[in-house]
Amino acid sequence: MEPLVRLGDLQDKVLIKLEDNLTKVLLKSVFNRFNNVVETGKYLGCSVGSLYLYKKNFIPLSTLRKMLDKSSFSLEHVEKSIKYIKLRNGIPIKIKLPLYPSSMLAALVAHSLGDGSINISGQVHYTNKNSELIDNFISLAQKVFKCPYTKTVRKGNQKDVYLPAIVGELLCLSG
Repeated sequence: MEPLVRLGDLQDKVLIKLEDNLTKVLLKSVFNRFNNVVETGKYLGCSVGSLYLYKKNFIPLSTLRKMLDKSSFSLEHVEKSIKYIKLRNGIPIKIKLPLYPSSMLAALVAHSLGDGSINISGQVHYTNKNSELIDNFISLAQKVFKCPYTKTVRKGNQKDVYLPAIVGELLCLSG
């Protein structure tokens, strides 16, 4: 079965947190290519401080692509070592890529198109008065993306569910 979404399909603004060991090995590989940290930072377009922060924090996909260009690692190899992904100031989700077609993913896309929306920043908003549909949407989101959500109730028993923006990004690429 062909994957729907791979790491390479994501926009450069996506932030990636890799397994610690791979991050350290990848950074060391790139440092060795330039023989010093300052030149590495110049090539990657970031400060020396950011390079050290990348050891334990999220790496912008745009920076990760440049790092891979100067290392022996491939995007597919790195894809297997993803711990979390998120958009800039968004909530991270734990996910395994590539993302493959499934009935649950299809149902989540259908719910999002039917009674939901994805705003310009990517946040998913689903609304309905039917508690069963709301619970089903939350269950699907939890099974497919293992993501946190926010649920509110308005006047008239109207329920709203919000998912992190990275989920919207993944749903757009899936649908």
